[in-house]
Amino acid sequence: MSYNALSGLSTMRFTAYHAIECTYVGPPSDPSESTRIEWFMPEEVAKLIANGQVPDGPSLTALSFYLAVGPRSPA
Repeated sequence: MSYNALSGLSTMRFTAYHAIECTYVGPPSDPSESTRIEWFMPEEVAKLIANGQVPDGPSLTALSFYLAVGPRSPA
């Protein structure tokens, strides 16, 4: 899914991808990209969101969309 984070204020556009059959291949090649990486089941993600533990808007939007709509097959 793609969306404008600040419609009317900015042209910044975000794109989120749904990946399946993921495989851990090692730590990030650029450690400045994140402070922590974890894998969660969808029901765990819903609890994290409800408890306010997903503080940034782009991640919150993408995760909430996934939880509301669910995975879809490519068109």
